[in-house]
Amino acid sequence: MSMTHLFLSAMLQAFGQAYSTQRKVAEDGETNEETLLQESATKEAYYMGRLLELQSALKHSRATASNAQADSEHLSTLLQELREQSNEMLELQRIRMREEIREYKFRESRLLQDYTELEEENISLQKLVSTLKQNQVEYEGLKHEIKVLEEETELLNSQLQDALRLKDISDAQLEESLESLKSEREQKNHLRRELVHHLSMCDVAYTGSAHLTFTSAPPSGTATPTTLLSPNAEESTRWDIAHVKSFGKKM
Repeated sequence: MSMTHLFLSAMLQAFGQAYSTQRKVAEDGETNEETLLQESATKEAYYMGRLLELQSALKHSRATASNAQADSEHLSTLLQELREQSNEMLELQRIRMREEIREYKFRESRLLQDYTELEEENISLQKLVSTLKQNQVEYEGLKHEIKVLEEETELLNSQLQDALRLKDISDAQLEESLESLKSEREQKNHLRRELVHHLSMCDVAYTGSAHLTFTSAPPSGTATPTTLLSPNAEESTRWDIAHVKSFGKKM
């Protein structure tokens, strides 16, 4: 449309100039008529050529405009398709982003839960370490006490060994004393049996006098049947055995 307007303006301007020229020619007279007609014909031919060029340019412009319109429509179609595709892609991206956000929130929740569990485990481990340190201190104290007890045990074992050796010695001495007392007791019993046998073999008439003789006070350092048969001799023997046993226990 702009080309047509320019073309019409050019035509009007050309006709105006031609009209002015013809008017000038009429005014100048007939002498210049032939020259003016020639110039007018030349200009008319020029303007007709120009008109043809402008018409060709107009056709070309119309074709260009038509092509441009077709291109514009094609571009509009492409733009619409791109908009639709863009909207679809945006919707897909929104859906994907929502899913990713949901996944991130879930992971965040899991991480927070794991962090809380790790904090609780850390607190438990710290308590355990504190307990282990306290147990280590108690263990060191017990080790010292055990060492002291071991030293005391070694001392007691040494004393026990000494006591056992002394006991063995005292047992041996007691055994010797018991054997000696047993031998003495057997000798006394043997003498007592011989004396009883001797008295039973004596005459009945001499039994009373012999009895009176033996029951009278004997000389110092001599043994009599009465003293041999007396219970005090047995008690003395028992006292010696008890005394030896008591001495062995003290040792």
